Amino acid sequence: LALKKQFEENGGKIVDRWPVTRLERLEESDAVLVHGGTASQVVKASRVVVCAGAWTSTLMQSVGVHLPLTPLKIAVCYWRMRDPTLTFPVFVSTDEKSGNYYGLPSIEYPGLVKVCLHTGVPCDPDNRDLVNMDELNASSCKYISKHFPCLEPRPAIVESCMYTVTPDKQMILDTVPGCTNIAYACGFSGTGFKLGPIVGRLMCQMVTGKPLDYNVKRFSAARFTTAS
Repeated sequence: LALKKQFEENGGKIVDRWPVTRLERLEESDAVLVHGGTASQVVKASRVVVCAGAWTSTLMQSVGVHLPLTPLKIAVCYWRMRDPTLTFPVFVSTDEKSGNYYGLPSIEYPGLVKVCLHTGVPCDPDNRDLVNMDELNASSCKYISKHFPCLEPRPAIVESCMYTVTPDKQMILDTVPGCTNIAYACGFSGTGFKLGPIVGRLMCQMVTGKPLDYNVKRFSAARFTTAS
């Protein structure tokens, strides 16, 4: 909410229910057309930053950039505490057999703590509800039963989100080859939200040709992308 407020106070406009379907480069003017879902939904821009999450791969293909991104559906599980007076820590657990889990104390839902498996099932972002999560959910129940007797062994609430994963689990921060007025950030592999402010700043610097605060060469798409 703080970032949204700052954005709007600086003249930004948020447009909901306006799905972007493709980008079109206008070589004669270096402008970019941003196409929405209908013929009338077109915006002409001098600079564009794409942060489209699980939809980034499809969108960037419209400007000749092909990215090895895999959208994953993630089960976001909340577990009821047997004794709600107990405190619960923030934790990260890495285990080759049971997988990588993280947990947060009761914040969103009173009496429920958040413990999630840090991976998911490949999905089509437009049809993610069709993905079967039973096997992963069963693994999470087994993990909770083994390690957290203070929690009920089945989740009280299961929500979902999506990760967009790269082959090396590292983000991509780059511009379109030969078209530096289109920048894109993607492939955060489940770590993007917390990096939002600095990534936004870097994208702004990148697309306007200003010096970058940090060297982001290691995050270039050139490490595994092709362009046409």
